Amino acid sequence: MKLRVVVADDEALARKELRRLLAKGHPEVEIVGEAKDGDEAVVLIQREAPDLVFLDIRMPGRDGFGVLDALEPPMPEIVFSTAYDQFAVDAVRRGALDYLLKPIAPEDLRAVEAMVNARILRNADVSTRLMTPDNAIKAGALALFGEKYGDEVRVVSMGRAD
Repeated sequence: MKLRVVVADDEALARKELRRLLAKGHPEVEIVGEAKDGDEAVVLIQREAPDLVFLDIRMPGRDGFGVLDALEPPMPEIVFSTAYDQFAVDAVRRGALDYLLKPIAPEDLRAVEAMVNARILRNADVSTRLMTPDNAIKAGALALFGEKYGDEVRVVSMGRAD
């Protein structure tokens, strides 16, 4: 199953580097579009209906939060990729899957991939329970999911991403 991704960043070099990192270690990723400002991002996301969006905070037109406000369900997973750490709390409150500071490291993308693969958090019907990293791996999540978030992962629902 291909993971359909949109990259929205006003910096051409940042988009290029993210494309390079995704192409290098993530063959399951298909970049379906890129946007250089917030208004373009809204149109692209609505048209392409990606699974995941890498979204910069500070962009011309709408900022990253303005993009979120303009989107309608179903919402893609959102990963903010930005140089500004002061917006992290707001991003999490708005439901961001992750918040990455530039420059993005390959291990950051592996952690994002693990969380996306663990869509068990949103796509199934098993009630809330605690899951150890080993059980998360058996359920289809990657090892980094457990490593990044400690010894236990609170799962609100369960199912496979594929």
